[in-house]
Amino acid sequence: MTLIGFTLLLTVFTAVHAWQNAPTQQLVLSTPAAPVAAPPRTLRRGLVVLAALVAVVVGQAVPLIVAGLVYRLWVVLAKRRQAQARQHAISAQLAETIDLFAVALASGHNLASATEQVGRWSQGELGDQVRACLRQAEQGRSLADAFEQLPTQLGNDLRPLAAALVAHERYGAPISATLTRLADDVRVARRRRGEMTARQLPVVMLFPLVTCILPAFVLLTVVPVMADSLSSFQLFASLYVALPHTRLPPITL
Repeated sequence: MTLIGFTLLLTVFTAVHAWQNAPTQQLVLSTPAAPVAAPPRTLRRGLVVLAALVAVVVGQAVPLIVAGLVYRLWVVLAKRRQAQARQHAISAQLAETIDLFAVALASGHNLASATEQVGRWSQGELGDQVRACLRQAEQGRSLADAFEQLPTQLGNDLRPLAAALVAHERYGAPISATLTRLADDVRVARRRRGEMTARQLPVVMLFPLVTCILPAFVLLTVVPVMADSLSSFQLFASLYVALPHTRLPPITL
């Protein structure tokens, strides 16, 4: 019965996770893509209630609680890893995008044509957002207003670049030196993050070292020596028991 209840609970939670992460077909718009709406809470609560009823029927309420906690923790960690991977990908593209803006503006392009060139050569999510800003400008929106939305869409790492582009578009502020300094700052920050990740590597390797390598080392080195010592001790003990013992005379002073 325990195996049946665990199987049913695992099936329900797997179905909920697959349904929540199912791809949704969206129309391609000229504005930045809005976040996908979360599944209705009513349906999710219904699935949870269904899982609870299944657990009550099979008499496995404790596995339901444990499975729910594990599933929630797994979802939170998965979302955090996805957010970190997305932010790292954007940060990796940021310095090259700033350099593209600097080269395009220094070669005589205005901000609109420079944005077109950057969108043509940029890749990833950052390139998509740059092209989205250009499409909004083509539809009549101010390019400065479009650039102001970049930090909201991609994170605070884009805020200095967006502020420099907005100031250049609205007030004609000089931008070449600013972009060069921003690119250098982004590369320095990226190098520091890499060094921090490298310093965390020993801590990350500690778990596989303790759980995999250390037990194998003990089994291959310590266990044979202990087994040999114990066998030798048993051999000497059996010989001592087999030999006749003589009583030594008392020593008198």
